[in-house]
Amino acid sequence: MAAVTLCSQAGRAASFQNGDFGIGPSFTDPFITLYNGDTSITGWTVTGHSIDYIGTYWQAPPGATRSIDLDGLGQGGIQQTFDTISGAQYQVRFYLAGNPDGAPSTKNILVVSWGTPAAYSFDASGATLGNMGWILESFTFTAEGPSTTLQFNSQDSGYYGPALGGVNVSQIPLPATALLLGTGLLGLGLLGFRRKKQD
Repeated sequence: MAAVTLCSQAGRAASFQNGDFGIGPSFTDPFITLYNGDTSITGWTVTGHSIDYIGTYWQAPPGATRSIDLDGLGQGGIQQTFDTISGAQYQVRFYLAGNPDGAPSTKNILVVSWGTPAAYSFDASGATLGNMGWILESFTFTAEGPSTTLQFNSQDSGYYGPALGGVNVSQIPLPATALLLGTGLLGLGLLGFRRKKQD
């Protein structure tokens, strides 16, 4: 099983980047294994034991050329810390599949967003390396600080873990009614300020 965890961070970060894992080390093999602490995939840090950075080994998710097996030579994970606005809502989208080479056939992801868990699963029993059957998953969260860490952790033991790709994080725009309300309140505040100045 894999876990997706979001938590607030006080340190400096940057905008979310490289969600398709396309910017990383060059290699000619179908995949390479990266170990704990590795930062060679731009924006991301490997956690746990290790991950497999997939090139041509299996079908890439839509719109991407690279992906991740969260079980490398052991139980691994990957994380990124990025800028957020406290109180703003964000949508996270990611493609989920599973390594079809071995058990368990069902790969599970548990999403924890500020203490609210959501479970996702992928049945890889009908998948092949040439047809991974990627599915798009999504969830939303409200940021509680100036930066947020998004972490995907495998909880499978073995070498055939959940497959991850095409991660996207975007801020959800405020509804038009909220914008109008905010503009109206700002206008009232300025009007009151001017009246005080005149008095």
